[in-house]
Amino acid sequence: AVTGRSTVTLFGGEGTSGEIYGDLWEASGDQAGPYPPVWTDLGTAARGPPLARKESAAAGLLTRLVLFGGRGAEYLLDDCFVLDTITRRWTDLTEFSTGPSPSARRLHAMAGVGSATAYLFGGLTVLGEASAELFRVDIGKEPALWQDLTPAASGAARPSARYG
Repeated sequence: AVTGRSTVTLFGGEGTSGEIYGDLWEASGDQAGPYPPVWTDLGTAARGPPLARKESAAAGLLTRLVLFGGRGAEYLLDDCFVLDTITRRWTDLTEFSTGPSPSARRLHAMAGVGSATAYLFGGLTVLGEASAELFRVDIGKEPALWQDLTPAASGAARPSARYG
């Protein structure tokens, strides 16, 4: 889930019976007030949704949400989608980006900075190994630009490999 100015957006996840969701929900309301938010199912309103998944990560960028990877029904994913929360339209960046993008992974972390930049760290790879890789994607560029920011030197100060 990621937060916008007055909304929280939720995509996918795993249900209590193990089912993997590909639905899109939005909660809106007065976040400072005592009333619970109003949830809206955008699953049918959003055009071009990604595959259902769990253990993915997302980053909020003002009116956009960047979603990467996770675990689908049968395998790990290395795809990247951007949701415009105003038009509720998904854009698949997987084939329309340049630079070294992250490999398939799950249980990684993402954070958005400003209106067009998201960072991705760590996760569990296809081999089941924890990662210490750091990537940046700039969705303000045409095409979107991925950069691997992982320090090349093994002695460089950085967080250890992790997931979760």
